[in-house]
Amino acid sequence: MASTDIVLSKDSPREKRTSNWGDYFVHKYDVSHGLKSQSDFEELKAFFLARRGGAYSFRFKDYGDYAVSNQSCAGSVVKLSSTTLQLKKLYATGLAGDDAYLERLITKPVDGTVVVVVNDVTRNISVDHLTGIVTITSDDPLADADTVKLSFEFDVPVRFDISDEWQKMSYECYKVYSWDSILLVEDMAETIIE
Repeated sequence: MASTDIVLSKDSPREKRTSNWGDYFVHKYDVSHGLKSQSDFEELKAFFLARRGGAYSFRFKDYGDYAVSNQSCAGSVVKLSSTTLQLKKLYATGLAGDDAYLERLITKPVDGTVVVVVNDVTRNISVDHLTGIVTITSDDPLADADTVKLSFEFDVPVRFDISDEWQKMSYECYKVYSWDSILLVEDMAETIIE
């Protein structure tokens, strides 16, 4: 998980910061607020058991972060070969002179939403919806110096965070259920059930 350690010096007002973010931030979600009825509860129970708790991943729509619109980047950022690219979302400040950003690998684009524009020309593409790899089917190869604009929606591969989450469920009284916390964690090692 991402974190930043801050150590204050006892002899001066200076501090030392160590960033433990690595190259990627793993997203976590709590979806327990979505249970509204007995049928919701039973559907989630069946889904949880079918995934064997946290054993199998599934697609999840994070409505707070699910789309990229005209994201501009150099071809070198997304290019895998002269005809393929990997979908990524770039998180940047947008401030002049600040070129720091964090890349998010996108492996679950939503069908029919991917648009690739290279040097102001929309390209014909095919998309692997299990990997996020896009193949440019037009004859013009992708170069490192090309300006690429990407637009797409995506789902997040997630799994239940703990295999014993089921033990946190309770039947409060007749037809009243609760599940204190339903944690999902982004799964980069994906064993997906589509």
